[in-house]
Amino acid sequence: MIVDNSLLGASVSRPKALWIRHRGTCADHRCQAVVDTMPETGARIVSLPEFLAGYGGSVDSIGMTPAEHQVRALRAIYQVGRLPYQQANCDILATYAETGTAWSPQAVGILALACAAGLVIWASRN
Repeated sequence: MIVDNSLLGASVSRPKALWIRHRGTCADHRCQAVVDTMPETGARIVSLPEFLAGYGGSVDSIGMTPAEHQVRALRAIYQVGRLPYQQANCDILATYAETGTAWSPQAVGILALACAAGLVIWASRN
């Protein structure tokens, strides 16, 4: 069944701390269930209100075709109960579902910012 405006496999997020977002993947067409990962539980499926935890959320990206919607959702759903948090935080799992590659854009951004700040400090002292 093809659903217009489906959110199946969409990457969603909510604020977590400063510039960091808590990310998840929609597990159904209306995004009432989200694949999420937490340190205490690892990958799991939660309700959208539980995922949002009282914050406003946003849809960060969606698949372009029905097949891409399904692939993205299946990548995330397949990890439920299998992926411990120590192997993949929320950003890594959501990026894996979205792209097929497990990495953390937020961690890379924070590392780049830290390196730039370190260079500025070093340059100002020399």
